Amino acid sequence: MKPTPKPPLFSRRYKVFALIVVLAIITAISLPKVRQWLASDMHLTPTHSLS
Repeated sequence: MKPTPKPPLFSRRYKVFALIVVLAIITAISLPKVRQWLASDMHLTPTHSLS
């Protein structure tokens, strides 16, 4: 008899890793949109004159 219980530490670490990956993807997708919205909202950034 070999008891093979699932270690809760691994699943917890996996959840944390998945959460970090999801947050990184969400920020990578939303960051350009937020920066563009802030730039168009402030009307003080000189980047619109370059484009």
